[in-house]
Amino acid sequence: VDVKLVVATNEDLSARVREGVFRADLHMRLNPATSVLLPPLSERRLDLDALLEFSLEQALARPYLQELIADYRRVHHLEEGKVAVVCRGPVPPKVKDVLLLLFPERSLRLLRGHDWPGNLREFSMVLENAVLFTLAEMQDVRGGDRTDVLQVRPKLIRDLLQSSPQRDTQDNSASDRIAVRIEPADTLNKVAVSCERQYFTHLYLREEGDFAAISNILLGDPGQARKVQLRFNQLGLRVRDLKSRLS
Repeated sequence: VDVKLVVATNEDLSARVREGVFRADLHMRLNPATSVLLPPLSERRLDLDALLEFSLEQALARPYLQELIADYRRVHHLEEGKVAVVCRGPVPPKVKDVLLLLFPERSLRLLRGHDWPGNLREFSMVLENAVLFTLAEMQDVRGGDRTDVLQVRPKLIRDLLQSSPQRDTQDNSASDRIAVRIEPADTLNKVAVSCERQYFTHLYLREEGDFAAISNILLGDPGQARKVQLRFNQLGLRVRDLKSRLS
């Protein structure tokens, strides 16, 4: 019998051998010279789009999700057919036998910005749950011209990610730092307001006008979006002026 054994671990086995907690002879039988180091998902941002397609393909093959999709088609009088994943817009034209699973840019940005301490297993679980909850939410929704489109909303992705432990919250906060320009004024309050306006403008443009996302960054609670929008208005910022700067 010719056997090839492939093993995986997140431990440094060489260090464990030196510490005397892993058998040296077993380590040598595993042939460390042919080991492959797989970096964590947080260091493989460029792989996320391909992994998203792969993970969704795996999730959509689950029998329980296929049953939910079949129920959705029956409820909304859609013909049997395939499910197509769409990342970003524009939404493709309607095809009678195709159900579209749409990930808007905001949802994708949330996925790309997460640290994924659970690596691919966590990534796959979040995507599978996103499909499940989207189907559950839309099951009894009536009306609308595009019942063939299931949109995975940013709020749903944000809620799913909030239950995930972060390995290093300080690293995550680095992306929320910006350089502000100090503008001299006759009072310190006016100087502070100028800095706050710059930061709010930066967050609004980065989050594409999503006040719930801004509230989550500033207050740790997306439900405080109204409070953030009120402060936004108090600073003299106008949504109409900033919308033109959104790409």
